[in-house]
Amino acid sequence: MRLRRSAAVLLLPLVLLAGCGEDETTSADDPTPRESPSVGSSAPPAGETSAPPTQAPPAKPQCSEIWVDQQTFPERYRGCLDGERLVQAESTYCEFGTRLFYYANSFYAVPNGPVNETEGALAKDPAFQTAINKCGG
Repeated sequence: MRLRRSAAVLLLPLVLLAGCGEDETTSADDPTPRESPSVGSSAPPAGETSAPPTQAPPAKPQCSEIWVDQQTFPERYRGCLDGERLVQAESTYCEFGTRLFYYANSFYAVPNGPVNETEGALAKDPAFQTAINKCGG
């Protein structure tokens, strides 16, 4: 608590000084044109602040684009969209240092490996059971 109070006391003069200065209000009747930055300058005009551009997080791919039999599975998979619905990544950690991902009870893959589609449910597929067993050692 004492540290916060000390920091506030130290910052108060800076805040007060920042508020001092000439008031540069302009109006439509003001004949003085505003300075504009030179071509190639990245500085904003005087009196304006430049906010960094906000980047939207990358859109998730459609599940139908990721989970295609024998297509290479992406290295970094964080889920996909089924229409507009987000489908979280489901996986099992393998002892040899990677994850075995699965989707819709009929697809499975490891990063940079082929996507495998099963004939029926994953739990009844012999190849999936072999993959699960290899994950466990």
